[in-house]
Amino acid sequence: MAENDESVPALLVDLCSGGLRLVIRRCYEPGRTLAVSWRDTLHGPKRTLLAHVVHVNNQGGGNWVVGCALNEALTEAELTALL
Repeated sequence: MAENDESVPALLVDLCSGGLRLVIRRCYEPGRTLAVSWRDTLHGPKRTLLAHVVHVNNQGGGNWVVGCALNEALTEAELTALL
C-alpha cells in the first residue's frame, strides 16, 4: 500500500502499459510505492494508479526524474483512455 504522504505536483512525461515517468521536485528512493492521482477534468472523478519507484535521476534545479513500474499493468483500452 502507498504510504500516506502529502500531495506533490508532478509532470507526467511518459506512460506505457507497465510504467510511467514523472518529473517532480522531490526525490523518492527506489522501492517506494507512490499513489499517482489526477482528474480528467476539473470536476471529473479522481483516478489513481499505484506504482513503485524503480530509478531516480537528479536533473538539477531541484528537479528529479522518477521512473516507476505500475503495480498492475494497464490494458490497451485503459492506456488509450488515458492518452
